[in-house]
Amino acid sequence: MDLKALRHPAGGSAARELLTQGLSPQRNGAGCSHHLECLSDCCLMDLDHGGTFCAPKAGRAMTCLPQTKGATNIMCPCHMGLTCISKDLACPRRCHLL
Repeated sequence: MDLKALRHPAGGSAARELLTQGLSPQRNGAGCSHHLECLSDCCLMDLDHGGTFCAPKAGRAMTCLPQTKGATNIMCPCHMGLTCISKDLACPRRCHLL
């Protein structure tokens, strides 16, 4: 049992649900088909090679997309405490501390 997953703030309840089903949340780099399967709570599309994998959430000043209701993203949402916004219409969204 992965106790770290149970304490994960963003995916704690999702991690517990996976464990009750006999599954374990996946580490970064592992294949996935939905956010809930990842410890990081981000299942990212691999646009270069196809497929999807678990990836870390975006850190401060990194490009991001808000969390979607879909199963995968093309960019990960921000770490807890950061907000995914664009401060300039010409620039992509980035994670900022507000």
